[in-house]
Amino acid sequence: MNSEINESEEFDPSTAMKIFKTTLLAAILVLSCTTLMAQGLTKELDNRQPTILVAALSKWIPLASTGNAEAQFNVGLMYKDGDGVPQDYAKAAEWYRKAAEQGYAEAQYYLGISYYYGEGVHQDDTEAAKWYRKAADQGYAPSEYALGHMFRDGRGVPQDSGEAVKWYRKAADHRLRHAQYSLGRMYMEGEGVSEDSTEAAKWFRRAANQRYAQAQFQLGVMYQLGQGVPQDFKAAVEWYQKAAEQEYPNAQYNLGLLYQLGEGVAQDYTESAKWYRKAADLRYAKAQFQLGVMYQLGQGVPQDFKTAVEWYQKAAAQGDSNAQYNLGLIYQLGEGVAQDYTESAKWYSEAAKPR
Repeated sequence: MNSEINESEEFDPSTAMKIFKTTLLAAILVLSCTTLMAQGLTKELDNRQPTILVAALSKWIPLASTGNAEAQFNVGLMYKDGDGVPQDYAKAAEWYRKAAEQGYAEAQYYLGISYYYGEGVHQDDTEAAKWYRKAADQGYAPSEYALGHMFRDGRGVPQDSGEAVKWYRKAADHRLRHAQYSLGRMYMEGEGVSEDSTEAAKWFRRAANQRYAQAQFQLGVMYQLGQGVPQDFKAAVEWYQKAAEQEYPNAQYNLGLLYQLGEGVAQDYTESAKWYRKAADLRYAKAQFQLGVMYQLGQGVPQDFKTAVEWYQKAAAQGDSNAQYNLGLIYQLGEGVAQDYTESAKWYSEAAKPR
């Protein structure tokens, strides 16, 4: 049984922006209080009723039409989210562009996102990178982070890990937790910088202290393995627990494993099964397999071969070779299922396929 150590990072440029907004009315609609009062909207916004969005839009559009970049950006956001108007990505991009061409950093970033995903405009990585750079050059952290990913992956710009590190660092220094995590990975993997697990742990910790689940999980791994930090199973458990409580399945699985093995905590099969089940319910194949094992052996749960088969099947359907092998064995022995050599051979063959 092995802990889950690393995972690939899926880039979603829009995730960085989520740090800075809570609700459309409270944070995204960022017209200044002075402007709002001048337009007679402050009291309307305080009501926070959907009908107010329609009234607000009727006043913001004239303001945006006079060239107010902040209003143009906010009108774009309303079209993007369908707040008070029918959702229309093309109109959103149109309004972003008006504000972006005036140098409004948030609009430049969102226009970059529009090009990245092809929302309201033709998908174009080069245009996405261009607009990300304009906002990044103004010190706008989400764009610095997004531009770092573009350089890392060679999308819209030549692939350049060194440039990726430069932009990640800028965003990380602005306390953007996604960038702190990404910078940690670059140090861990030696991309664009010399491999340095101590430096990686430093950046993971900064992101983890901002409740970034991936970083909490990765810091737990480093304590478990003694990479960049002294080996400390108890500290590993603490960081896995933080990530697990945010429904992060990798951490839930590793926490289940540590309870099963009694590393950093007293051995507790019931607690182990609890965490495996949480990860399994999130369709995490390794946890589904391990929960099947616990039902098969009666560890932390009542022994139940039929339930073991059900969890093995879930994991096997996702390509888990261990679960496929155990299914082959169970069908061969007829435990929890009718003995079936044909079905047994099928699962053994699946498990034997090269990965």
